Amino acid sequence: MQIPQLWNSKARANDVVLQVLLDRPDATLHQVGVYYDVFRRVGGALKLAERRCVYDNLLVPNALCIPV
Repeated sequence: MQIPQLWNSKARANDVVLQVLLDRPDATLHQVGVYYDVFRRVGGALKLAERRCVYDNLLVPNALCIPV
């Protein structure tokens, strides 16, 4: 009996971006969201084929680059 190879694999990861400054005891929440990834097997290794980021907030304050 042969074991079938998985050609595509999926993963999900939650993310959060906080800013903590040395002179302030409180943290500032900048971003909350989730990553949805699809991996493909290429030459015996898994490679990232697709990544979708879904943010639960509108915009990172004073954003210089998007996505984070």
